Amino acid sequence: MKHLSKIQDYIRTLSTSRQVHALVLQSPPGFAKSTTIDQALKNLGLEYVAVGSYATALHIYNMLCKYPDSILVFDDCDIFGDNKAMSILKAATWSSSGTKGERKVGWGSTSGKVEQESVVFRGKIILIANSIPESRETKAFISRSIFYAMNFGKAEIIDMLRSAAESTEHFEDTKAAREVAEFLIEKMATRNHETINLRTLNIGCELAASHPEGWKELLEPLLPLPEVSSIMDTLSDELSPREQEQRFIAETGLSRRTFYNVKKERGLTRPYRRTMRQRKPAK
Repeated sequence: MKHLSKIQDYIRTLSTSRQVHALVLQSPPGFAKSTTIDQALKNLGLEYVAVGSYATALHIYNMLCKYPDSILVFDDCDIFGDNKAMSILKAATWSSSGTKGERKVGWGSTSGKVEQESVVFRGKIILIANSIPESRETKAFISRSIFYAMNFGKAEIIDMLRSAAESTEHFEDTKAAREVAEFLIEKMATRNHETINLRTLNIGCELAASHPEGWKELLEPLLPLPEVSSIMDTLSDELSPREQEQRFIAETGLSRRTFYNVKKERGLTRPYRRTMRQRKPAK
């Protein structure tokens, strides 16, 4: 997987850099971000401390105090909208004036819940996120970080599904996993391929294990139709198939083949008949 190699290189740079102290990894859910980070760190022989998905500013500060020399991995933490949490992370990854180059973080108020009043953090931060909202604090933090967005095209998703289906580490029945993977790949022609991922494959395999004869009928409704399906609803029955096709292509930028695949999926392949208004008058 090309992303593993790149992420491994970024982490290697992060671990040795004297200037950069944070890595932000972003991609849609279901594409093994956490597994990829874990594998990359293990390949490099680097230990880390995992922080759960629920992390308040106070919890983050206490983790910095408890593990001041460690790599902290924040997995799917919803902290980008918390200005206090982002301020703490900025201080942990960038030295401020008067600190003699140290990354000193203070809590700023007396509380019996803090580990200590301040800490000099010498470790590294890795943040894993499905999406990153735009805000001044977030932009400031990312500007201090290595930021890598994992983007997946249709061909790469296909390769990922097929590769995962062959893994005996993840699936006991790889034959069934391959069958589910090929079914998902087939459905990518008429479904929103961006929502088909490794989690979808796992769900399909669970359905196949519990319903060997009917798993396809159970899995298919779970695959969202592409947004272009709403375009189909706006196409008038008074338009000829050719006119519908041309409008679909013009409004979506998609292919003629996709148009007819979506029509077939939605059961809209009935013969076209002109209305009385459209018929030419007899001579």
